[in-house]
Amino acid sequence: NSMSYSALAGGFAWAWAGVEIKPVIKMALLQDGARFEETDTELIYSLVASPNVLNDDFTSYADQTSADLSWIPIDTAKARVNITNDNIDFTAERDNTDDSCYKDLGISLYSSWVLRFKLILSTVTQGASNDELHAYLGMYSSTSGMDVAQDFILLDLSVNNADGKRIQIQDGDGATNPSNGSGQVTLFSHALAVETLYVQLKQINSTSYGCDLFSDSAFTTLIESKTASCPSTITGLRYIGYKNLKLTSSENHTIIGTIDDVKFYNGVSQIPDWWVQQ
Repeated sequence: NSMSYSALAGGFAWAWAGVEIKPVIKMALLQDGARFEETDTELIYSLVASPNVLNDDFTSYADQTSADLSWIPIDTAKARVNITNDNIDFTAERDNTDDSCYKDLGISLYSSWVLRFKLILSTVTQGASNDELHAYLGMYSSTSGMDVAQDFILLDLSVNNADGKRIQIQDGDGATNPSNGSGQVTLFSHALAVETLYVQLKQINSTSYGCDLFSDSAFTTLIESKTASCPSTITGLRYIGYKNLKLTSSENHTIIGTIDDVKFYNGVSQIPDWWVQQ
C-alpha cells in the first residue's frame, strides 16, 4: 500500500491506498471504531489508530532464519530476535566488535517521524571502571558499527563510575561512537535502572527531535520528556535498531534488556487517531 499526504485547510490528510484519511485529536469518549458522517458530502468515516510503516511484536516469525532476515544480527550472542520470547534480546558490551541488530525500513523518511517500543531493562550494574558502557536504540543512516561515520537520532543508555547510570538522547551528523564526543547529548533526570519503559523517540522537524518516556503501554503516563535541536543535514535514517559503542575498554558495567512492540510512523511527530473514509 502506498501512502502520501497533502495540505488541507486547518490541517492535513493522508491518502492510504487511495482512500483519504484525516487526523483527529480524539476526545475522551471516542473509541476506535466510532463513526461520523460529513453533512455536506454525506461521506462516512470510522475512527482508527494512526497508520504505521512498521508494527512488529515479533510473533510472526516462523523460525529463527526468517527473524534474522528481518532484523539482521551482526553478533547473535549480543543482540538478536528471540523467537521463543517474541522480542529482541540485547547485552551491551564494549569489546571493539559490532554487535548491532537492525532492520531496513526500505523507505525515505520525512522530516518528522515517531518510533515507539517497549524497553525492559533486566540488569543494570555499575562497576568500578570510568570507561563508559553504552546501548544505543534508534534510527541510523548506516548498517555499519558506530565506529563508522553516520547520521543518527537515538536513545542512549549509559553506565560509568564517574557519572553513574544515565538515560540520554543523542544526534549525530556524520558522527562516530557518540559517547566519544562526536554526538550532541541531552540528559534525562530519570536515571537508568531495572524497570520497564515505553519509549517514544521522535523527529519533530528537520532541526528538532525528542524523546518521551512512559510507564504504561498506552503511552499516557509520562515519566519525562526531552527535546533537542539537531542539524538539518541529518538524513537517510532508514535503519532502525540496536547498536553498541565500538571501542576497546576494561569497563565492568552491565546493561541487559529486551525490545518489544516496535512501531514506526512516518510523516508525523505525534500519534493522533484518524478518521478513515468508508
